[in-house]
Amino acid sequence: MIRDGFKVKDALMKHPGDRDSAITRARQEPAVSDGASIATLALAAQKPPKPRRAGRFVMIRVEDMETAAFRSLSCNARALMLELDRTFNGQNNGEIELPVSKAAGYLHGSKATALRAFNELEDRAFIQALAKGSFEPGAKKPTQWELTWRKLGDREPRRLFAAWKPRKPV
Repeated sequence: MIRDGFKVKDALMKHPGDRDSAITRARQEPAVSDGASIATLALAAQKPPKPRRAGRFVMIRVEDMETAAFRSLSCNARALMLELDRTFNGQNNGEIELPVSKAAGYLHGSKATALRAFNELEDRAFIQALAKGSFEPGAKKPTQWELTWRKLGDREPRRLFAAWKPRKPV
């Protein structure tokens, strides 16, 4: 059985401002059975875990950065890659949408600059269009992208860019 000391310590941790009533409550609570392990008792006496820091982050594996495809990317394409990855929440790969006009704003450039960056990422197989967008009046929808360095559903990342080789000049 748990000794009164453990119960009192727990009660004081739960109700630090009211010492006398905490001790009384601890002595009235039913004791844990004789089968309780010391580890269980130690865990009960520990301080509560610290809260996690808020915020998300973008991570690119070093192995991916060392590929020929990544090394050949322009700064704008790398920046766009980070912006696309920022919209990934762990479950929406294949449904990632980023209009060219919004990408241009993120890159502090024109739509043509953003389009070149999209083309560069698509050419090197970092992204793949799963549903092409359309700009018909009344039916505007952006392209939905798959990030090939991220999981798509239950499927492991395809990492198609790892096989990319630079074109030989003609």
